[in-house]
Amino acid sequence: MDSARSRLEVHGYVGVGERTLADIQFGLRFSPALCAIGVAAGTALASPVILLAMMLTAILGSATPRHPFDLVYNYGVRHLLGKPAIPRNAAPRRFSCGVAAVWLLPTTGAFMAGWAIPGYILGAAMAGMAAFVAVTHICLPSLVYTRLFERVGHVPEVSVHEAFHRLQSGAVLIDVRDHDFWSAGHAEGSRLVAMDKLQEEYGRLDADSTVLVVCQGGVTSLKAAKVLRDAGFLGTCSVRGGMAFWLRAGLPLASNEAQ
Repeated sequence: MDSARSRLEVHGYVGVGERTLADIQFGLRFSPALCAIGVAAGTALASPVILLAMMLTAILGSATPRHPFDLVYNYGVRHLLGKPAIPRNAAPRRFSCGVAAVWLLPTTGAFMAGWAIPGYILGAAMAGMAAFVAVTHICLPSLVYTRLFERVGHVPEVSVHEAFHRLQSGAVLIDVRDHDFWSAGHAEGSRLVAMDKLQEEYGRLDADSTVLVVCQGGVTSLKAAKVLRDAGFLGTCSVRGGMAFWLRAGLPLASNEAQ
């Protein structure tokens, strides 16, 4: 599971509990598998129409939080399997969809121009890469994006906007700032927990909890999140930029009254 977790965190699926991670793995294979099948069919039939349709799904997967095939899974297939919905696409996976769309453009163009051999080569490579993602959860474009634009370390991070979305969906938000900072403004539903009191939270969490940790600037929260992950709460991540970024983004705050 640790290997699968590290691969999926490269896709941006951080802060996911152990049980949830196990339950959504099939769903996360569903879209790349359908992509592989669609591109393989379009390539084998030398069909620009099919390849254009696949390119459109890739564009939508890049531009929106849900790939069209993710919607098929969430609103249909998962109910037959009794599985939870898969999370929204994070930036790394959306980037990989964009790469796929760009790749399919010359593939489609080659067949439209009558250049069959380049079309077959490009199409087969695209289908093979999608199949590889479906089987292994290893996606090279997502890895490239993470290496270039994300801080990669032992503790995963999420943006303040993603943290807000997860908080609305029932995640636990632990605020490790000083009481004065907390009193000046904090996220609705967050818990004020001092760094030296983190162990007291263990009994209030379970292994499948989605836990977000926030501080003022995003540094102390990394340390606190590591403490929780080392204690077995692997669905823990730090909020990048802390409450400073939260305020800058204009996200809502709770009452200024101390709690």
